[in-house]
Amino acid sequence: MAGYARRGDLEVALKLFDEMPAKDLVSWNVMISVYAKQGQMEKARKLFNLLPERDVVSWNAVIAGYVLCGSYAGAVRRNAAGLVNLRMSSHAGMLHEGHRYFNLMREMYVIEASIKHYRCMVDMLGRAGLLKEAFEFIRA
Repeated sequence: MAGYARRGDLEVALKLFDEMPAKDLVSWNVMISVYAKQGQMEKARKLFNLLPERDVVSWNAVIAGYVLCGSYAGAVRRNAAGLVNLRMSSHAGMLHEGHRYFNLMREMYVIEASIKHYRCMVDMLGRAGLLKEAFEFIRA
């Protein structure tokens, strides 16, 4: 299924997916990721909504799909606490939103920030020309 999906043969991949007697999280994530990468966010979102359980891969696939389609607002609404949101904020110049996601991630979702999260924050500040703030963020 994954091979057909990666080649862009979504029809065969979806047929195999539909015929699977027991779908695991990996198979759901493959289909969501492929639809999202192809810009078919309505289909990706439909599968995501049917997903019995979601993990980081599921969320990131949907969020990355919205970002790839240029729908930053769609991506923002889907997840308030992820590395993808920080990267998206950095690349879109959304400084205020990036700070908000970083704080939500740590405070509301109790996700410990990794070096990648801090790197995104420093990148975002640097892109905004706020080098002094970037250095202060590193020191804090």
